[in-house]
Amino acid sequence: MNRLFFLVVICLFLASSVWAHGGRTDACGGHNDRKHGGYHIHNYSKYCACYPDAPECKKDVKPSTKKKEKAQEK
Repeated sequence: MNRLFFLVVICLFLASSVWAHGGRTDACGGHNDRKHGGYHIHNYSKYCACYPDAPECKKDVKPSTKKKEKAQEK
């Protein structure tokens, strides 16, 4: 019984390092990306409300389309 408990605790501890961050975003729907640099956007509708002239906010380009285009460029 003690081994099972210990195993479960270890598994939960190791699995916690895989979880995504808590999602703390600013009023514009994103946060500064300290690991890779720059600004990381989670919510494009909030971001575009703050920065309507940003290239990511053009009406003819959807966020899912941009990801496909970037993948094709590489």
